[in-house]
Amino acid sequence: MKKILIVDDDPIIRNLLEQILEPFAEKDIEIITAENGLVALDIIRENHPELIFLDVMMPKMNGFEVCQKIKSK
Repeated sequence: MKKILIVDDDPIIRNLLEQILEPFAEKDIEIITAENGLVALDIIRENHPELIFLDVMMPKMNGFEVCQKIKSK
């Protein structure tokens, strides 16, 4: 099963993106969400999503830091 990860600290944005991507769930694609960059990194390590929607401005770890961590592995 392929996976899409949505990372945003704003629950309204996360829910909106989930609703927009809902048709993909019918095509055997799992939608996963995270509320910050630290949680996202754990999910990325465990689930290896094919696509990540990543907010830039987040608490704990911003989107640029998450990208740097992903690229360095």
